[in-house]
Amino acid sequence: MDLGPGMGHFTLPTCEIVGNNGTVYAADIQKKMLDIIDLKAKQKNIENLKTFLIGDDGLNMDFSFDLILLFWMFHEVSEKEALLKELKNKLKDSGKMLIVEPKIHVGTKQFAKELDIGQNVGFDIIDYPKIPISNSAVLIKG
Repeated sequence: MDLGPGMGHFTLPTCEIVGNNGTVYAADIQKKMLDIIDLKAKQKNIENLKTFLIGDDGLNMDFSFDLILLFWMFHEVSEKEALLKELKNKLKDSGKMLIVEPKIHVGTKQFAKELDIGQNVGFDIIDYPKIPISNSAVLIKG
């Protein structure tokens, strides 16, 4: 799942990587962004994408994920702990979550605080991949 995917910069290539072996979900609070992703997917004949509009009741989905991507969006979330608890419940037991934050908005100390929240709700950090101009970490359920 690509949470807060914008216009699908990572969503659509992920669909191509996954191919017919899986489904990629793009979930956002902005219907306009999801409409743009749907249009781009249709133009590229991508059929393994599902878009999901997040409502007031959160991620009201009946399935779990192998990977959740939060790319340059987590700093915009006001209820970080609540979101991470919800995402933890949506991950498969072997699932991973990649959090990537832009250094221009989230410095090293602030990113460490975000990761502390993740650890407090039961995630373990397993890697710090190098992503240009970003702070990033891979988390798993602890």
